[in-house]
Amino acid sequence: MKDKTTTVGQIMSTPVITVSPDDTMSKVQDIFRMNNIHHIPVADKGKVVGIISKSDYFRLLHGFTLFRTEKSNEYNDAIMRSLLVGEVMTKQVATLNPEDSL
Repeated sequence: MKDKTTTVGQIMSTPVITVSPDDTMSKVQDIFRMNNIHHIPVADKGKVVGIISKSDYFRLLHGFTLFRTEKSNEYNDAIMRSLLVGEVMTKQVATLNPEDSL
């Protein structure tokens, strides 16, 4: 168990990778593929307005793959390019600062 002197900044992933509500889910897909992270904060003008989890992403992707055809991957990619992060993100999020203690 962490003691009360451990701060958020000591255990958080850095640098923090964020996306905008106007980014597409295709960008989220690329970030999850290229980084060992499980959540992506959604920021608008420097303020956190939501979050996308890897679980959210996989749940969304699973819905696409229910229909199997020769062109499933093509269709999935087209959907990911058309969906905006702001349409998928969880909007109510709690935030902490790096100096906050656990």
